Amino acid sequence: MGSNFRLSRRLTDGIEDLADEVVRSASHRAGLYLSSAWTEAYGLEPDTSKVMTESIRAVEAAAGPRVLPEDKRATLGKIVASLKSRTDWHLVLDRRDDDHPDHHAVVVGMIETLAFAQRDRHAGAPPTVLQAQGHVQVAANLVNWFSTGVVEFD
Repeated sequence: MGSNFRLSRRLTDGIEDLADEVVRSASHRAGLYLSSAWTEAYGLEPDTSKVMTESIRAVEAAAGPRVLPEDKRATLGKIVASLKSRTDWHLVLDRRDDDHPDHHAVVVGMIETLAFAQRDRHAGAPPTVLQAQGHVQVAANLVNWFSTGVVEFD
């Protein structure tokens, strides 16, 4: 990702370009964390714990200022709690006439997927490489959505 030259796993054409665009659209901190997580996830010998930590930090850096602007240390837990208790936000994406899918559940579910997946923080097993790669992809979507206004506050 970016200008760091190192051996990495091959990705489907265009995927890394999309990730680079997310890094460029994000705040400096969120972009640095996401770039670090992505580079680690697709390196030849990834540290999956680092991937998880940096992915979480990227989402906290992107979502925190939007969801909890007064809290300079917003964690995923605080962000989820705030989003669950508020009705003044939505995704700019279309829904069916019956209001499905539930966009609040989509965003909260994605964030909770990251938050609860870092089992090794509490003496659990580290994530597999595939799990770490999946989580950095979820983080990239969330960073993009909060950075570009796909998650919109009324």
